[in-house]
Amino acid sequence: MDGPTMNHEEIVVHTGNVLHSEHLKKRVNLGPQEELIDCLLEALKSSAPVLQGSSAEGRALHCGDGSAELFIDEKREDLKITVKIFLIEVTREAVKNAVSSSLKYLQVESVDLLLVSVPSNNYTDFREAWLALEEVVKSGAAESIGVSDFSLAELEKLYGEASVKPSVNQVNLESCCVIPPELSEFAKKHQIQLLTHNDPRVMMDCSGVSDLLKSSTPFLKCDDWKASWLVRYTAMVKLRGVVKSRGFIFCIRRC
Repeated sequence: MDGPTMNHEEIVVHTGNVLHSEHLKKRVNLGPQEELIDCLLEALKSSAPVLQGSSAEGRALHCGDGSAELFIDEKREDLKITVKIFLIEVTREAVKNAVSSSLKYLQVESVDLLLVSVPSNNYTDFREAWLALEEVVKSGAAESIGVSDFSLAELEKLYGEASVKPSVNQVNLESCCVIPPELSEFAKKHQIQLLTHNDPRVMMDCSGVSDLLKSSTPFLKCDDWKASWLVRYTAMVKLRGVVKSRGFIFCIRRC
């Protein structure tokens, strides 16, 4: 079957609140990457008729679940919203698109914490993306920003260059069983939180995108699309420490 005639440059896939996914309830002990793939497969399969029949105008086509279910029984001030951006394309545009899509989908004006994960922690490789994150904070769309898996030397370099300093550095305990004392001392001195996580360094690569499209929407030619950015959002009820909503937003772009 031939692919649809689409004028869109981007497809943005929303998984909705995965905590309410009946499909995931049948799957146990999934890692972060397995959960992501499962959720995106379901979202894309359910959106296939929309994608296949779309001839609408516009730069981006949004599909999948349209609700993050944040404000059922909760007010914005009662929630701590964290957005983590996994950048595949490390550009200002990717950061801006990821943030704007997240705010619009979550129906909020700002998030409490905006984290970024980049393929390379060399400052010159992600400088433009970090400057875009700083602009997000200065605009009031995020209270604070942070990074993931930065060594002491990498964190020192970023801290010295940044006008808006990172407030968080995520540490993966699978690759770093014990946090180095020097990193702990630097973080404490500069009021940087060290938070543990178990995300893989690469959540989605080129082969992953190809497999995803082949399995869910074979009418979309794999060679025509590439990953741009991935967002995982988490909304936690502050006083109770309960996660209210968690989900993914994934953007692929024409090559």
